[in-house]
Amino acid sequence: MTAFLLLAAVLCWLALPFLPALHEALRPHDDGALPISERYQEDLRLATPDADDVPPQLPDGRSDADPARDLPLIVRHAYIGAVGQSADEIRVSGMARLRAGTTVRRRLQVGGSVEVDPGSVLRGSAEAGTHFWLGSDVTFERVHAPTIEVGVGSATLPDAIPAPFDFPVPDDADLRAGRALIRGDLMVPPGARLDVTLVVTGTLALGPGAHVTGDVKAHGDVTLGHGAAVGGNLFAGNDLTLGDRATVTGAAVAEGVLTIGASACIGQPTAPTTATAREIQVASGARIHGTLWAETTGRTLSMTAAADAVA
Repeated sequence: MTAFLLLAAVLCWLALPFLPALHEALRPHDDGALPISERYQEDLRLATPDADDVPPQLPDGRSDADPARDLPLIVRHAYIGAVGQSADEIRVSGMARLRAGTTVRRRLQVGGSVEVDPGSVLRGSAEAGTHFWLGSDVTFERVHAPTIEVGVGSATLPDAIPAPFDFPVPDDADLRAGRALIRGDLMVPPGARLDVTLVVTGTLALGPGAHVTGDVKAHGDVTLGHGAAVGGNLFAGNDLTLGDRATVTGAAVAEGVLTIGASACIGQPTAPTTATAREIQVASGARIHGTLWAETTGRTLSMTAAADAVA
């Protein structure tokens, strides 16, 4: 008898954790969804940057933000901001347009394409899933997209580029280690083609239409003239200036100021890369595939300012 009572007590003790579940199964009282305030449908300020999903969009799928609001915004589908809008963070799953004078202090993340109107400020990280259009006089730090374009191309750029010809490596060049090392400064004449990886201990200037097929590194300033091209990566120990319609297939890195001229191009659609420098200036019509990263500040230029920058 004692053993039976002891066994019953043990079984009752083991069943205790299951009693709430049995009670809920027999008489459910928590079988409905929790109520959600309708304000979540109307007020974007209730969205938080740590949410796992974006809140429902406004009825038309768009949102015009109040410029007085200064809070993170998370929006589904398309988004059009207000003139002079200010926010710490903006996340949009579709396309977006930031109107003139917008300030984003920490992060801009757009799943589709984004257009940033003139006079805006993008601090921190800004990225788009497809295209990133920047208007003139836009300040930025880090911009990433498969294609980054600034303003519109210029119709006044000269089309004439000197006819290409093979340019011999200087006789005093050090050709060891699979590259041509030039001690001092080097000026590559217009239209010249060098099929080599090039290292210059001084300054380097490529004339209009000049082309170096390999990587290029110079300890001083580097200047690419109109239509000049580098087929690999390009590194400048000081300032780097890309003239109108100049192209760099690989990365473009400068320790000083990087100036990207009108309709110049860095990277390729199938091979995104990075353009980075302490300070970056980008002219209208320029195109970068990948990342544009300014250590201190980056700025897009008006047509007049761009002409002065690359002169």
